[in-house]
Amino acid sequence: MARPSKKAERTEEIIDAYERCVVRFGVEGATLQKVADECGLARPLLHHYVGNREDLLDALIARFAARGEAEGAELQRYLPKTGRSRATIELLFDARYASSSHDILLYQALMVAAQERPPLSDILRQWYESFVDDLGGELAAEHPGADAGAVRAVATGIVAMYFNADSMAPLMPAAPLFADSKAAAMRLLETL
Repeated sequence: MARPSKKAERTEEIIDAYERCVVRFGVEGATLQKVADECGLARPLLHHYVGNREDLLDALIARFAARGEAEGAELQRYLPKTGRSRATIELLFDARYASSSHDILLYQALMVAAQERPPLSDILRQWYESFVDDLGGELAAEHPGADAGAVRAVATGIVAMYFNADSMAPLMPAAPLFADSKAAAMRLLETL
């Protein structure tokens, strides 16, 4: 296997530093100077490797989207052939798989920035809709007689409960929070 190029390695290091700065200072506060300081490079080298702040943001968004797709694909691989809806809820509301504080803060920083950046807003909305659609597909497959609107509402409710529990986990004991959220999600599932 070929060794990654120095440019590719350095680019990843810069994007890592930018991500840490976005988590700490938000998108607007993650200046090129802060990123340069964080990764230990001279500011002109940032331009050489990744370009300007918008290029950095584009790279971070692409990484965030790819990470979300990979997590969704990994979840799909773990699901059994039958009982997939319940298994999905079991995995989503397992406190061992709660997002890190870093990931939660990154998501929140991107959500704030999305209010002023329609392309980012579109990407985050598509990511969310894909999550709801995938869960809705699982629910519809297991409940073929259920009303499509009810399936969509249940999928949306479960996803909302997941995001709520995941975002609150750093502030309170995760185990009871996830257990209560899982119980609520299961009750919602039973309405189909």
